[in-house]
Amino acid sequence: MTITRLYATARAKKHMREKHAVGWADVAEIMSQERLQPRKARSGRHERRYSVVGRTETGRRLRLIFAIEEGNKARVVTAYEVKR
Repeated sequence: MTITRLYATARAKKHMREKHAVGWADVAEIMSQERLQPRKARSGRHERRYSVVGRTETGRRLRLIFAIEEGNKARVVTAYEVKR
């Protein structure tokens, strides 16, 4: 899966920052890693969602949920820390 663009709505970014203490830089760092293996996640209304887990440079392990849109654009829905 080749992603051409990564983005999130302002509402999603606010949710990640305020509820999960995950900044956009953390999300971009995880999504730029080469060995990500997206897995199917629980899907939203009318879209297929995927999940990836990765570590930031500071060692935080994060799970990202995203949807692939036309043109291989990834819209990040949420991101949160995984404890184990």
